[in-house]
Amino acid sequence: MAAAIVPASIWSMSHSPSLWMAVSLFALFFCVRAQTFKIGFRLGVLYGFVLYAISLSWLWQVFSTPAVALWLILALFPGLACGGIAWATSRWRTAWWLPLY
Repeated sequence: MAAAIVPASIWSMSHSPSLWMAVSLFALFFCVRAQTFKIGFRLGVLYGFVLYAISLSWLWQVFSTPAVALWLILALFPGLACGGIAWATSRWRTAWWLPLY
């Protein structure tokens, strides 16, 4: 029984969109370490816009063109998080653990 459950759970974890979003956000946080706030903010907004445009694509059918504004507003939050991490790790080198928090 367990031999059938384990491969199925591994397959579902490897094809889970939320797992890939968490992994990509974690990788993004580590990429913006020791950068300037501006670079971290811009990378975070780009990441957030692509993430929300793909995952909330149904907003296009509901709102049409104003959906882009909604995606950009939502993209500000990962942008601020990446900018804050970039600023903190460039100011304090011992803040390497900040993306884990």
